[in-house]
Amino acid sequence: MNMTIKEMKPHLRTFAKEIKGASSSVQDVQHLPDVRAIVNACYQNVDDKVAREGGSAQYGWHFSHKFAPDISEVGYLVATNHAVWRSPLGKLIDITPFHPDQSLRPLNLEGKVLFLADNKAEPARFEAYPLPHPMKYYALNSGKKLKAYVEELTQKEEAACAEYNKELIEQITEQKRT
Repeated sequence: MNMTIKEMKPHLRTFAKEIKGASSSVQDVQHLPDVRAIVNACYQNVDDKVAREGGSAQYGWHFSHKFAPDISEVGYLVATNHAVWRSPLGKLIDITPFHPDQSLRPLNLEGKVLFLADNKAEPARFEAYPLPHPMKYYALNSGKKLKAYVEELTQKEEAACAEYNKELIEQITEQKRT
């Protein structure tokens, strides 16, 4: 069963509150990919844009909708750690190009991406390299199978993200030695 973005909005608000607390609101942020930006490199894209044109980075989360295999329910939401550019005039713009695979794109409507600004979502850095936060998951209904699936995804993602960050630090440290 497919849900429209409009039908997902109440779930997005609840999910945003789980992520950030009561003061959260999901925004529609204009998606204007920078010609120099690279797919899946939002932190670097924003850092480069700030260096060239000023402004600042705004960290937070963008959202996608996925379905669990073999579970015929409405699916689940995924919040992915993300950075957008805050222009010198204060406007938030997502400058990172979408992935060519439609299934890997964030929820978007009419050229705007759903984004939750969250200053606590700024990735830690080792040297200049960002260490992203794990993705977060939210079941779109209370079905036991879907809830269990989302919980399993959460545990696997937290472990995988910790391992990725550990390996990145080890690689950087090793490169500095040689």
